[in-house]
Amino acid sequence: ADTLHNMAFVYQKQGYHSESLRLYKRSRCIRECQCGKDSLQVASSLENMAIVYQEMGVLDRALKLYTRALSIFKAKSGEHSAEVASVLLGIGNIHALKCELPKALDLYEQSRNIRELRFGADSHKVADVLSNMGRVHKDLGAHDRALTLYKESLAIKKERFGEDSPQVASSFNELAILYQLIGRFDRASDLCWRSLSIVRECFGQHSRQFALRLQNVSSLHQDKGDYDTALQLCEESLTITEGIFGKSSHQAAELQHNLADIYTMKGDHTRALELYKGVLSIMQQRFGTDSHQVASALNNIALVHQETGQH
Repeated sequence: ADTLHNMAFVYQKQGYHSESLRLYKRSRCIRECQCGKDSLQVASSLENMAIVYQEMGVLDRALKLYTRALSIFKAKSGEHSAEVASVLLGIGNIHALKCELPKALDLYEQSRNIRELRFGADSHKVADVLSNMGRVHKDLGAHDRALTLYKESLAIKKERFGEDSPQVASSFNELAILYQLIGRFDRASDLCWRSLSIVRECFGQHSRQFALRLQNVSSLHQDKGDYDTALQLCEESLTITEGIFGKSSHQAAELQHNLADIYTMKGDHTRALELYKGVLSIMQQRFGTDSHQVASALNNIALVHQETGQH
């Protein structure tokens, strides 16, 4: 069971969600037989499965698994255990993704309090919560508070991991997104490129991490109205992503969606429509015709038809 669990974790980190889930489920079944349905081992499996579903956008399923894991961890490890703090953070992430921001913030605060108690205020585990809290405050429009939280998180990560670590690169990226949002494009650009440089050195220029950072830089140029550069960067990110996950992966579909958005802004509705239809095909195959991913893809196609007068 532990070997299956570890293999699933590796696939999860690489973005192979279907294979990861298959292995987590096998591990969970074995653990239920060996340790009991309410064991810590099963709770760990439930939490990891929830994370995979969250990454896939299947939020209701993820929330059910997190909730079950939380109940077990509270009963077995205590209300103020590290495991409870971790699951509270995960549930907060679900509520943030569902735009239930006050609820997410409350859960993050609970997680932060436990982690400060268990690990200290300057722990990297606290830094992770601070980053998430910063994102919620950003989405709530409290940009000054978000900036303060991001900088606190960055300071901890620099101290714990070093200036050129992936963790610091992640904080640079979060700060860049905030500066981009408030129109400070020069500052955002500097941080985006610094983050990209660190990721290139740490993971290589054909890695999933590098592809994600390329997309962030593309988004920055898109917001600046520099659509040609945005397209170039997004296409480079798509090429890397397709090489890792395949052309029919949902990761590739997300980037095709971003490309379509850029072509729409450029006024090239024909190319945008072609890409949106490709996204629809992948989402139908991956998530089923009644999924919210398919509904979103259909909506994008309808909007293009509306803009071009094709009702």
